Amino acid sequence: MRKTQWVLGMGVGVLLACASAQPQRTAVAEASQDKNLICEEVPVTGSHIPRRVCRTAQQIQDEREQAQKERREANRTQTSESP
Repeated sequence: MRKTQWVLGMGVGVLLACASAQPQRTAVAEASQDKNLICEEVPVTGSHIPRRVCRTAQQIQDEREQAQKERREANRTQTSESP
């Protein structure tokens, strides 16, 4: 009985440890150049202390578009290499 509880406890612990944390938007700050910054607390792998990252809305949009472009190119490469 104790062994079963221990195994279940360890299984739940492993599942909780593997859960990914989503970045959380915490504040909108005003930069010195009058640009709106969006700040997020981003989890850091191997640490319990999140890192604060501030970017403009334009930077976020540019990064999203770049990631989509790279994903499309990767998918195109995979399909052309398949026999």
